[in-house]
Amino acid sequence: MNSNDFIMECMKNGGEIPHKEVVLWFPSDFWRIIGGQMKIPPETVTTLVTEMDKYMMFCVIDYSLVNQQLVFRTEEEIRPSLKLIDSAKVIYMPLADKDISPLALQMITQMQPAIAKILGQFGDGMRIFLFDGRNASGNPSFDEKKPNRFIITWDQVSFTWRLPFASVLPLKFCPVDNEPMKGNWMYCPFHGVALH
Repeated sequence: MNSNDFIMECMKNGGEIPHKEVVLWFPSDFWRIIGGQMKIPPETVTTLVTEMDKYMMFCVIDYSLVNQQLVFRTEEEIRPSLKLIDSAKVIYMPLADKDISPLALQMITQMQPAIAKILGQFGDGMRIFLFDGRNASGNPSFDEKKPNRFIITWDQVSFTWRLPFASVLPLKFCPVDNEPMKGNWMYCPFHGVALH
């Protein structure tokens, strides 16, 4: 897996200067990648993945450029209208701290400097929100390797993730010229034939 491609698929951005938004989704594989890059002991990464697998975590950055300065919206300004909507149109609201395990809250606090580093100048403006990430049968609601989609929305902003991610799948090949294609493509865009 190309970790840069994976991170780019986790990230969405929109809006136009002077007002823009960025959202970063943290699926389980994200923690494995961050853990590897930060040289965190494998057993710690396993604990992190196990604990955070219960949640869908998003880092939201909503900012304006005012007099050449970045002005970030606060968590309190974003939270009231923030929603996660699954492909069945079920709406999830962000969890309050009291509904998140103490271990998960501690892990997020410890990981914040690493996340801020990934986001560069936007690190100061990141607002982290967790949603219940399990379906009725107790399994993760979304898997970056399986077909599905979901939307994150607040105010007039809306971002859609379509799964599976190309970065977590093996390449496919065009049967006409054996050209490698993204793993989540069904057809060759040049020849119109099914990939395999």
